[in-house]
Amino acid sequence: MCIDSSPFFLILSKITTHKKLFIPLFLLNLKARSSMDRMTGFGPVDGGSNPSEPVLKMKEKVICVFGASTTWGAWDLDKAGWVNRLRLYIDKGNLEDKHYICVYNLGVDGNTSGDILKRVESECKSRNPDLIIFSLGGNDSVCDLNKNPRVPIEKFEKNVLELISISKKFSKSIVFVGLYGFDESKTMPVEWDKSLFCINEIVEKYDEALRKVTKTENVFYVDVSNLFDKTDFEDGIHLDSGGHEKLFNEVKNFLEDKKLK
Repeated sequence: MCIDSSPFFLILSKITTHKKLFIPLFLLNLKARSSMDRMTGFGPVDGGSNPSEPVLKMKEKVICVFGASTTWGAWDLDKAGWVNRLRLYIDKGNLEDKHYICVYNLGVDGNTSGDILKRVESECKSRNPDLIIFSLGGNDSVCDLNKNPRVPIEKFEKNVLELISISKKFSKSIVFVGLYGFDESKTMPVEWDKSLFCINEIVEKYDEALRKVTKTENVFYVDVSNLFDKTDFEDGIHLDSGGHEKLFNEVKNFLEDKKLK
């Protein structure tokens, strides 16, 4: 058997009655390198053997963004949503300034405040965030034929309080993006489900409840209630690419103004 004698291989011999056991070094290196990758997110901190590779510091900050379909990115066909636009903006800074801020998009379409509450602690435990952003309430406020919201407003307030309590275990920097009105010409009822209604009068009440809780709990609130007009919506509910760009800029400016990024 021919064995590569280059420095990339380590030959370990274990004598048995039948054969020798050979373990290539690259298998050992893979484990060591994967540990470094998890710490930095970008592989070797010294840039490796290629001098053109960026030299990045160890991970400085983790940002977790929780929400539903708009957080996930529907229907931004250009850059996959306001959270991804935030990530692209921060990633560019990572390379230019040689630091490392990691943005996790934890949006799940259809989620209510209760759905996010079920997963927020486990998601945070696995990522240890420095900054937690929530964009929620829209799905809570969706009404049935009798104008009954999916999640009663009292339950919504309780869920937000619990989300804040859990988040404070991980970070003092907690941000809630407020609610905004829809294009009611397309949401009374919604186009894909005639049993569901998005009513701006109801949405305003949920936004006011969110504003009240965040003020009481001394966490950040981003007011976007007057940010959009009908041209910013794809289907009356979800933002189009232009709407996502507006939301991205509003959140980005808020984070930079408060020195949270």
